[in-house]
Amino acid sequence: MHSLLDTPNQRSLVEKYTQTGTLLFDYDTGQVSVSNNLLNLLGLERNDSQIPAEWDLPCFSEHTQKLLKNRISLGESNLSPIELRVVFKTSQGKDRWLRYCCEFIGEVNKLSKRVALFQDITHTVELAEQNNYYQERVELALLNSNTGTWDYRVDSNELYWDVSMYNLFDARQTQKTIKFHDWVNLIHVDHRDMFMDQINSGMKKGDTDDVLDIVFQTVTPLGNIKYIKLKARSFYNDFQKVVRIIGTCNDVTETQLQNDKLLEQATIAQKNAMLLQEANAARGRFIANVSHEVRTPLNAVLGAIQILQSYDFNDELRSIIDMASQSSYELLQILNDVLDLSKLDARKLDIGQVDLNVKELLENVISKYRPEIRPSVELSVDIPSDFANNRLGDPLRFNQIIDNLISNAVKFTLNGNISIAASGDHQFFQLTVKDTGVGISEDDKSHIFEPFRQVDETTTREFGGAGLGLAISKKLVSLMGGEIALESTVGLGSEFSVTLPLPVIKDNVTNEGVSTLTQAVPDLSKHTILFAEDKPQSSKIVQQLLRPTGAKVITEIDGKRAIESYRKLKSFTAVIVDEDLPVINAMNLCEKIRRENKYIPIIAICNQVKLEDQKMYFNAGFTHVVERPIKFDSFYQILMQL
Repeated sequence: MHSLLDTPNQRSLVEKYTQTGTLLFDYDTGQVSVSNNLLNLLGLERNDSQIPAEWDLPCFSEHTQKLLKNRISLGESNLSPIELRVVFKTSQGKDRWLRYCCEFIGEVNKLSKRVALFQDITHTVELAEQNNYYQERVELALLNSNTGTWDYRVDSNELYWDVSMYNLFDARQTQKTIKFHDWVNLIHVDHRDMFMDQINSGMKKGDTDDVLDIVFQTVTPLGNIKYIKLKARSFYNDFQKVVRIIGTCNDVTETQLQNDKLLEQATIAQKNAMLLQEANAARGRFIANVSHEVRTPLNAVLGAIQILQSYDFNDELRSIIDMASQSSYELLQILNDVLDLSKLDARKLDIGQVDLNVKELLENVISKYRPEIRPSVELSVDIPSDFANNRLGDPLRFNQIIDNLISNAVKFTLNGNISIAASGDHQFFQLTVKDTGVGISEDDKSHIFEPFRQVDETTTREFGGAGLGLAISKKLVSLMGGEIALESTVGLGSEFSVTLPLPVIKDNVTNEGVSTLTQAVPDLSKHTILFAEDKPQSSKIVQQLLRPTGAKVITEIDGKRAIESYRKLKSFTAVIVDEDLPVINAMNLCEKIRRENKYIPIIAICNQVKLEDQKMYFNAGFTHVVERPIKFDSFYQILMQL
């Protein structure tokens, strides 16, 4: 390109065959030269004494001028080529589309020339819009006919579904393409082998006139069982290799059920069992998928609220922001409860390790049940003034345990008193709940921690409850590595004591958001950070956090681009990676970087960080693990170590 544009004749030749206009800026002389074709293209007159730069061309709006100036300035700093699609106004006042391309000749600190090409692409844009219009009409017709169309590119393993296909399979359209194995996973396990055999057989025939025609059963994410009729045709390259398969799908469930003798012969019990099993499995997948999809934007909301809390608003606005923060965290807690329920059913419940304020959680539970205490019962609470409140543990599970113990004491104590005492050292926390309630006999003590068990049926009728609270508390205490003990006498009352490993952490843990955020911002002006994140909302939050540090941040949207950037620019001082990176995942990206640099800090950002998750990431080579929603002060403490 350099030698091709050195003379006007050569430039004119290029413009003739590319139908473009060119602008050449000489950094040594500061002169701008434009071709006649460009003047004709933009409807301008030549004025050799005042030839403007791109951002000063009068045919562009103020917004476009600013855009061009900013992108050119950025390109000058890193020598990156520029390609934009912008609108310009003709001398007759009509808007037309323009393709702008620019390249820089020279080095970053010693540029010699800037070459810009302009091309009127109005016809191409209008043609694309017209094609989209016709495509929408075709999709609407297919949608009304309940027919879905699909297009499978064999080499890239990319599967294109139209809207009707997503509707047929009760699936959410989260991206333009999916992988073929994602489709296979939606097919009933009894039909998968047949489906794959038919697809592979159709790919080997080598005859474009052959049409694949099969019926298979699918279990959708919503638990619906459907019969789908598939028709498809393969397309081959010159070497008789399948490169593409195009097909349609129709829901033929009603017809298939009427004709399927096997279902007619099955008993009602067998059919119900099959449907229940499939529905339960689909429900679990649905809950997990929806919870994950909801968590991503919710974490972005929480991060944005934390940023707002760092600004100096008036009391009224701060109250609204705090209310939004509290409501968002409550919503996050509900989401976590749904996930925990799914994990309990699957026996996959984990215990977290985060900062918690024991006194605050304990007082919240006591305040919750204080109105339910009978007038004839006196409540006493003993929390030593020098007690270390700030500890490391799982606040949700801790709250469940103390909630069950205190609620039982309130429920079963008609007269006398209830005493709650907290104690402990730097490693362990102990809670004792003592009451003068109905008490528990020696025989009943042996099974009081079993599910669905209470002292007797009379107790159940009088005080209510399903008998799950103590059983859940016992299991949670065991999962947390603690102990629970019981002493009780019928008619005198009961005493429950719980000991949990909750190590003390630093003092002054608060829940005041990030009001002192600016005081904790580290100076990273000499650092270059590689940030890999594919979700725009999450990416903006982290970039907003990094902006005041002064660090230079290079952002990539997948693991493959991240490792390419890392190898291209050798001056990175830290890497921040999202756990759900596409193409190359976070673990593999960390492994590749560690092969080349054993010491660079690599930070993982995850949705949920349990103790076993931390060990997994550390063993994989990560230096730090940060949990969403990101706590700004903790995040900056990690960055201060760079």
